Amino acid sequence: MGIAKNKILPVETQKNTAPRSQAEEQLRTKIAGLNPPRTKEETQRLVHELEVRQIELEMQNEELSRANKELDEHKRTEEALWESDSQPHSMMEAVFDRDVFVRRNLGDLVLSRNVATIFIDSVPEYIKSIRNAVAAKDAVALRHAAHKLKGSAANLALPQLSEIARMIESAAEAGDLEKGRDLLQELELQFGQAEDALREALITPQRR
Repeated sequence: MGIAKNKILPVETQKNTAPRSQAEEQLRTKIAGLNPPRTKEETQRLVHELEVRQIELEMQNEELSRANKELDEHKRTEEALWESDSQPHSMMEAVFDRDVFVRRNLGDLVLSRNVATIFIDSVPEYIKSIRNAVAAKDAVALRHAAHKLKGSAANLALPQLSEIARMIESAAEAGDLEKGRDLLQELELQFGQAEDALREALITPQRR
């Protein structure tokens, strides 16, 4: 039995293959339209342009990376400076809270300076009265002197000095003159810090 040279596909198969052939033809046409044939020189020129563009992009990326590194270093430097600036400021506030004190004087800086100056001038008298009470072993006089200092320091927003004075007052009330004497060195240290803070924040002309 002979084999037919021109095999005829079923009608259904012809219907299924026709759209595929048309799609392939359309795709070839589309590709040909997007990418027309180029000469060798055109192809080389295009490759050269692409290579130059690639190098430009790499240079831009390097520049951007370097700028980001510089920005990060700048931010780290600013943070370090901020920490170094804020730490002393926080320490000074622990000794003297300028904002609170000025508010207590209704925002009057002149009045605040005058009150601070009077307190600084009174420091030797405060120390003398407390030392004399300790030397005389006079618990009543010590409690009175420490109580007076505690109130004055609190009014001037000097929390650490006020706290030491409170501790001396408590020791005097308990009759523990030994503890009161032990606190004298810390009291004088706090006096020095308070005076420095007051002068820096209020009395000494502010640097601009």
